[in-house]
Amino acid sequence: MRNWTYSAAACLITAALALGGCQTNTSSSGFSAKANIDSLTSVVKTNPRDPDALNLRGVAYTKYGRYKDAIKDFNAALELKPDFYQAISNRGLAYMKKGDAKSAQADFNRVIAMAPTYPVAYVNRGRLYRDLRNYDQALSDFNRAVALDSSYALAYHYRGLARQAKNQHPQAIKDFTTAISLKAGQTQPIFARAESFLAIGDYRAASDDFSNIIAIKPNSPEAYFGRASANEARGRWQAAVNDYDATLKLNPRHPTVRKARARAFAEYVKQSKSKPKTAGK
Repeated sequence: MRNWTYSAAACLITAALALGGCQTNTSSSGFSAKANIDSLTSVVKTNPRDPDALNLRGVAYTKYGRYKDAIKDFNAALELKPDFYQAISNRGLAYMKKGDAKSAQADFNRVIAMAPTYPVAYVNRGRLYRDLRNYDQALSDFNRAVALDSSYALAYHYRGLARQAKNQHPQAIKDFTTAISLKAGQTQPIFARAESFLAIGDYRAASDDFSNIIAIKPNSPEAYFGRASANEARGRWQAAVNDYDATLKLNPRHPTVRKARARAFAEYVKQSKSKPKTAGK
């Protein structure tokens, strides 16, 4: 059951990495994906030679998946300010998300050469290496980022993901726990930690993590599915069925969930029939 539970949960649980890697300046990574592009465009029109305004809009375009527009803005910002290494790092991230690994790596390498103490560039390059399954190189970059900024939650989160990919789950859990403590309310490291708990067979801890996610995001089908998987592994069939039902209510078209729900329900019925009946008075 353990191997099925982890692999099945990992296939459905897609922790969208909304923890960003874009930077608006040397110290802040809190730019919201909800930024109003229209208002940013008004700022750019009012201040067409302001590299910061172009960088900000480029970050927003990246968050919305408009990578071509983002790269255009970063290029324009760099024409005005060639040493704007944050914009180079942001452009690298846009290239990475666009699928241009070669250009992304060139930008990250350039930033590290320009600003070797800038942790964001190491995290972004580490993310690229992780995507390319170069986990040792990724870990080296994440380690460097943590050494430069021990309060950088994103560095711990991604280092945990790299360790998770190498089946180093106890170390990964430690990194995810640090990321959670540094940036409360982010569900991505909680998801990731729950996956590692599933992998090592600590189903109670996994269930607790999924419950915490549900408390933050009550409409998350991935969290209900994850908790159902953990409950199933624990033999808590009724709880598993209830969670699969909640998953299907939120995501009714997923065939994997329907099969899992049928399996858990069959076990629940079998368990109910095997329980001794108490004679009535």
